[in-house]
Amino acid sequence: MSTITTQSISTLSDVMNFMSPFAGGSVPNSTDQEYLDWRRWIVNKQEEYARRAFWRRLLKRDVLDIEGESVVLPDDFNKHNGLYIFAVNGVDWAEENNEAGISLYVEMITDPDDEDFGKWQVVFSESVDSAEATIWYFANPPAPVDPTDKVLLPGDMIGYGALGEYFRTTGAEGSQDKAEEDAENRFTTYISLEMIPPKYELLRFATRGSKRVDYLANARSRYYRSNRPTQR
Repeated sequence: MSTITTQSISTLSDVMNFMSPFAGGSVPNSTDQEYLDWRRWIVNKQEEYARRAFWRRLLKRDVLDIEGESVVLPDDFNKHNGLYIFAVNGVDWAEENNEAGISLYVEMITDPDDEDFGKWQVVFSESVDSAEATIWYFANPPAPVDPTDKVLLPGDMIGYGALGEYFRTTGAEGSQDKAEEDAENRFTTYISLEMIPPKYELLRFATRGSKRVDYLANARSRYYRSNRPTQR
C-alpha cells in the first residue's frame, strides 16, 4: 500500500531532532536555556534565508486600502525588494512605465515619533484617490514557538544552519565550517528549484470582480478638457 508523504523535516520539533545527533545526542529539555538557544538559532536562520532569496512558498497575497501619498505594508513584509505586484484596477503599479503612470518607492518608516515606526511603506509618485490594491509580496515566515509549529523553508537547510551557530557559540566538538557548508549547499539547491509564478497569472486574481479603468481614455479626456478653446 502506498502512502502520501510530505516534507519530513517540517516542524520545530523535526528540525531539533535532525540537529540532535550532531549536538549531544538528544534535544534539550524545553525548560532549559539550551532549548531556547536552539529555537533562537532555528528562527534566526529561517529569517536569514527568507531575506536572502525569493521563495515561492513565502509569496503572499493581501489587499490594502490606499489613499493619499503612501500606505503601510503588512507587518510581515521584511525587505525593500520584497514587493512583487501592486495591482490597482488590474494595473500593476510596481511595473515601470505602467498604464496608470504611478511609480512606487518602498522605504522603512524611520521617524521614531511615527506610530508605524520600523514598518515598511509604499510611497506613491503622486497622491492617489481612494482605491483597493491587491498586492503579492515575499513575506517573513512566522517564527515557530511550539514543537508542532511549521517551518516554511526546508528543514534540513535550517537545521544545518542552526548547527553552525551551535558549534560557533558553544565550542562543542564538531565542524562549524562543515555545517555551514552543508547549509549553503542546500540553500543553493533548493532556491534553484523554486518557480515564481509569472505576474500575468497572479494579475488574473486581482482583476476578478474589479472595474477596469481605462487610464489612457481618462488621460485623453483630461487633455482635451484642459486644451478646449474658451468661448468669448
